[in-house]
Amino acid sequence: MKNVVLYLTIACLALMPSCTKKLTSIEDKSLVQIAALYEVHKDIPYDTDSEQKMDVYVSKEAATFGKRNYTILFLHGGGFYFSDKSEEEKYIEPYLKKGLNVINMNYRLKKGIPIATSDLTTALNFLKANNNYYNLNLENIILTGFSAGHSYC
Repeated sequence: MKNVVLYLTIACLALMPSCTKKLTSIEDKSLVQIAALYEVHKDIPYDTDSEQKMDVYVSKEAATFGKRNYTILFLHGGGFYFSDKSEEEKYIEPYLKKGLNVINMNYRLKKGIPIATSDLTTALNFLKANNNYYNLNLENIILTGFSAGHSYC
């Protein structure tokens, strides 16, 4: 598990400088365009615990971005103790404005950091196993978050 976290951290640090320039060249969408652009799947369970749910925003145009077809996986804050993905949706809006695929993920709270962090691996495995339904680019994932969620990165 430590190797997975280390690998994801290195990947995030290596990719972010190159992604930033490319993402800024994509024109922002309006709220009306965002509503028309996305197929939204809310509260999808990725394992058996009631807290292990995610929202999946599938863009109708992300596949046309070529190398810029990123899948954003966002983890909320809350010190591994409180909060919910729905309380921090404002943080995924910049990615939605770019037309990217976005996963807004909950993880188990109040059960310890190792359990919460293992949910990331579980969620990624779920997405991989069910990608024929979502058709996300899982080769270009940008892992991001706020506060405790950012510590995953």
